Amino acid sequence: HRDLHSFPTRRSSDLTADGTLVPNIAMRLDGADLGRLLPQVAAAVDGPAPAALSFSLSREGPSWQLGKLSGSLAGAPITGNLSLVPDTVPRLSGQLAFDALSLPHILGIFGARAPDKPAAPWSAGRFQPGAVSGIATDFELYADRLRLIGPYVLTGAQLRMRGDNDSLEVRDLSGSLAGGHAAGRLTLRTGADLVHAEGHLMLDKVDASTLVGPAEARLPPSGKVTLNLDMGGNGHSV
Repeated sequence: HRDLHSFPTRRSSDLTADGTLVPNIAMRLDGADLGRLLPQVAAAVDGPAPAALSFSLSREGPSWQLGKLSGSLAGAPITGNLSLVPDTVPRLSGQLAFDALSLPHILGIFGARAPDKPAAPWSAGRFQPGAVSGIATDFELYADRLRLIGPYVLTGAQLRMRGDNDSLEVRDLSGSLAGGHAAGRLTLRTGADLVHAEGHLMLDKVDASTLVGPAEARLPPSGKVTLNLDMGGNGHSV
C-alpha cells in the first residue's frame, strides 16, 4: 500500500536551464498523513493531517507551484493554488478556498495563541507563539463561513493574510453578517515579551438583535447597526 501516487504526463520530466520543470506532473495524495512529512501542517491542524488531494506540480525558477489543488486536508474540503520558494526563510503564498475557517485559529497558527480560557473573564496567562513559524506567508483565503469570535460568523468571506516571524497582517477582510456587511483589518506584532494588536472594524446595516444576542438582554434592541471602530491592545507573551 502506498500513500503517495504520482501520474506524470510523460515518462520523464526535465529541468530547463532557467529551472523550469517540463512537463507539469499530475500528483495525487490518497490517505497520506502530511503531518508526518511537514510538522507545520500537523501544527496547523493540531493533530494528524490525512490528505486526499490532487494537484499539478511544476517549477519556475526557484518557485515550486502546486496548481489546481483540490480535495480534502484533515477532513476539510480545500481548493486553490500554492507557491513555495525554499529560500533561507521559505516563502509560501497562494489562493485557497474552504467551506469553513476560524479567524482565531488562523491567528493562533501564524500569529500568537491566546492562553487557555480561564474561569475569570480575563486571563492572566501569557500569549504563546504561533504554531507555525520560520516561514513568510502571503495568502488570499476564501470561506463560505468564517468564524470571527464567539457566535459571530461571516458568510461569503474573504481576506488577505501576510506574515513573517515578527508580524501577521489580516487585511481586506469582508463578508456578510446578520443581514448586513462587515469588513476589517487586523495586525499582530510580536517582540521581546509583548504582543501588540491593532485593527479596524466596519459594520453596515447589521441586525442589532443578532449583535447583542449573546448578552441575553431582556429587551433585545431592534433596527440596524452601522459603525466604524478602531481598536488596539497589548499583551504579554512567553
